[in-house]
Amino acid sequence: MGFLKTKWGIGVIIVLVIAVAIGLVVKRNYDLANLKKPAAASVAVKVTVVKQGTLPIAQHYMGKVEPVQAADIASRVTANVLTVTKREGDTVAKGEVLLLLDDLALASKARAIEAELRAAESIAAAARSSYQVQQASFERDEYLYKNKAVSLESYEKSRAVADNALSQVRAADERVRIAAANYSAAQVEWGYTRLTAPFDGVVEKRTAEPGETAVPGKTLLRLQGTGTGYKIIAQIPQEQLGRIKVGTKAVITGGQSRQEAAVAKVYPALAANYLATVEVITEKLPYGLPAGATIGLDLIVDQAEGFIVPVNALVKSSERTFVVVIADGIAKQVPVTIHGQTDEQAVVSGALDNAVVAVGQQSQLLRLMNGVKVKPAEAVGDPS
Repeated sequence: MGFLKTKWGIGVIIVLVIAVAIGLVVKRNYDLANLKKPAAASVAVKVTVVKQGTLPIAQHYMGKVEPVQAADIASRVTANVLTVTKREGDTVAKGEVLLLLDDLALASKARAIEAELRAAESIAAAARSSYQVQQASFERDEYLYKNKAVSLESYEKSRAVADNALSQVRAADERVRIAAANYSAAQVEWGYTRLTAPFDGVVEKRTAEPGETAVPGKTLLRLQGTGTGYKIIAQIPQEQLGRIKVGTKAVITGGQSRQEAAVAKVYPALAANYLATVEVITEKLPYGLPAGATIGLDLIVDQAEGFIVPVNALVKSSERTFVVVIADGIAKQVPVTIHGQTDEQAVVSGALDNAVVAVGQQSQLLRLMNGVKVKPAEAVGDPS
């Protein structure tokens, strides 16, 4: 009997413990249910005001900077290089001496031909003097013949001598003409040993040093003209040709810098890679870049009208594109259609009259579901 009483007593204790535990749980749940729930926190986001306007739509390309005027300075004769007066980066003035070549052989040739010219001139002068004498004798014999003072034979002989003297003059004059032409050519050839700048510019490349041999066609110096500006050459898909013509607005971009220009030329034939070529002219090297550099070139191919929003206000998915409109501190996803876009802005249509939209990263905007409370943290710049 004692054992049964003990077992019964333990059972009662266990029941009591369970009852107390259940009571505590019920009380805790009751207390939690009656606690005041905290208000939902507002999400802080950057916002911007949507405005209507027109946005230029551009196609971005890379262009190569080249001088409008350039020249390869090469010799027209074979001769040793004596002096090179300029190096890369040196400025030159039109007519300034750039290189001197060994002129000994050409100078000797010119002087020899000059001597031939002087000899021909002397022979011509003697022939002319002889002709004058023979012509005077013929005129006297002609007078005597008309007065029957000399025979026909004497008259004809005198005329033959005068005609021969005239032929000698003409032959001598022709030899003078040929010698003068040869001398002029020799002087020009001699002048080829003195290479001068054809225009104001700067030395882009030097490929000759004293002691080397200059041969016709071999570039010795390359010059860039500095007075005629620079061109930016870009290649574009041929299907864009219908939207780009002379005068099309262009924007030269370099980092955050932008410089307005215009298309100056559209090449009439496609390049070997089947791309079209356009040319934009600028007065100075853009952004201090050297010739040969590549630079961004935006060609304005269209204009889009509608609501202008920052690109980082758009939320794009495979199903739709929307912006998050903030009204009275509440987020609302509003579908939009994109009609044009640049790197920074987009033109859209949708229910956005005088709307304020959130801007930020896609992951942040995706969390702004309909009804979420929003606190504008910072207003960004005017999208227009």
